[in-house]
Amino acid sequence: NEKSLLFFQEDYNHKYPYDWRTGKPTIFRSTYQWFASVDKFKEVALKEINEVHWYPPAIVNRITNMVKERSDWCISRQRSWGLPIPVFYDKVTSEVFLNQEVIDNIIDIFQNHGSSSWWRLSISELLPENYKDKADSLVKGEDTLDVWFDSGTSWKSVLENDKIFPADLYLEGNDQHRGWFQSSLLTSVATNGKAPYKAVLTHGFVVDSNGQKMSKSKGNVIEPEKVINQNGADIVRLWVSSEDYSSEIRISENILNTIKDKYKKLRNTLKFLLGNLSDFEADSSISFKEMEEVDKWILVKFSLFKESYLESFRNYSFHQGLSHLLHFCSNELSSIYLDIQKDVLYTYSKKSKERISSQSAILFIFNELAIMLAPIISFTAEEAWIEKHGKNNSIFSHELSETFFKDSDLLKKWEQLMFIRELVLKEIEKSREEKIVGSSLEANVIIEVDKEDLGFFQINSDLLKKCLIVSQLQINQSSNNEIKVLVTKTKYKKCQRCWMYFSNNEFSAKDSNLCLKCETQLSK
Repeated sequence: NEKSLLFFQEDYNHKYPYDWRTGKPTIFRSTYQWFASVDKFKEVALKEINEVHWYPPAIVNRITNMVKERSDWCISRQRSWGLPIPVFYDKVTSEVFLNQEVIDNIIDIFQNHGSSSWWRLSISELLPENYKDKADSLVKGEDTLDVWFDSGTSWKSVLENDKIFPADLYLEGNDQHRGWFQSSLLTSVATNGKAPYKAVLTHGFVVDSNGQKMSKSKGNVIEPEKVINQNGADIVRLWVSSEDYSSEIRISENILNTIKDKYKKLRNTLKFLLGNLSDFEADSSISFKEMEEVDKWILVKFSLFKESYLESFRNYSFHQGLSHLLHFCSNELSSIYLDIQKDVLYTYSKKSKERISSQSAILFIFNELAIMLAPIISFTAEEAWIEKHGKNNSIFSHELSETFFKDSDLLKKWEQLMFIRELVLKEIEKSREEKIVGSSLEANVIIEVDKEDLGFFQINSDLLKKCLIVSQLQINQSSNNEIKVLVTKTKYKKCQRCWMYFSNNEFSAKDSNLCLKCETQLSK
């Protein structure tokens, strides 16, 4: 009508912000707030960022850009709980009433009676003696400090009071570049000119197998307590250690089943090592120099793995360290060394040098391996340690040794042996599929190598035969300088004790089913 001031009205659809927690639309309104300027120390903060070790390294770009582009910091909040901003306002003009004397008095009250004094005491009780007459003209501020300012100054009480500033490591989720990591950096640089930490590690969040955030409403939550009750705490610990935390960390029943398989391999490795140490103690060990070559080799390989493991842990790459450990246990240790040494461990005398040498190496590896696993599968490592060393000897009172075995010539030699071994095992496997042989012990292997390598393999034929776990081995020169492997079934006779095959003149005169090797071992 003629009196209406509204000329035109229509509905307009536009994007609108919603509160992530309640799912309801939000309304923006301008309010008076307290701000802290960061311009005066922003460059110092950026310089300090480059002095800090960031894990994973790429995250330095994220916090650098955030600090570089940040505006003034709004440090006030309107909440019913929190650390109060101790400011008085004039009732009429709303001007701030605050000076050093008032601040010092409030600091003294907070130190003696706590920050809740601000809400509990009257204005007159909060003011110093010289200003009590102004109490009736003032009102208390009701703003609280931003919680990130509050937690961002935790270094002050936690580190400086204990004289350990700066911290070795700050550890939190990847959302804290905008929060705790940044607020801690800014408050420390503003007051000390230095970052409050030497290193910062960030991790992703646990999500389901599809990368979705876990939520009760979605029904995709996997509760740690339930997993622990079903499988034990070490499964959860192993899962955490196996994951690359630099991104989101997935969990599902299928993932946990994979973790269970890893756990079984580790547990079985420890059980096998323990089983071959039941009749052996540390005081029976021999030195590295006295050991058989195969035992020296596994200790040198173990030392290489140990260096990689420690380097990964020093860089907080726990999943890589665990990967190195699993690879060593599955390959060099179980598939090669322990497989090769079964004959020595099962059929040789307890007094034989070969068995003592092997057990010396196994004991060293068991001790080191158990200690390496202690931070990961703590309960299993402790159980294995107590089984070997007794109930009153916890693994957590021991440290990893600083012993590393090195022998570059030995490694080079065994690289050649392992190269040939891989070729031969492939041919043996083909022969097994074709039903030519049942096991490698039934194999008669003929290897042809070029002239340059012939001398090396002939000199080391006994060692290579041991590595191949075969009963017969012949090394010949190749006619065309190519490596050729031929596998047939041995015509030798089987020893009923060690199951290896020997020629007739290699059997005992007293027992035709017992080879001379076994007869010698039984006589010791």
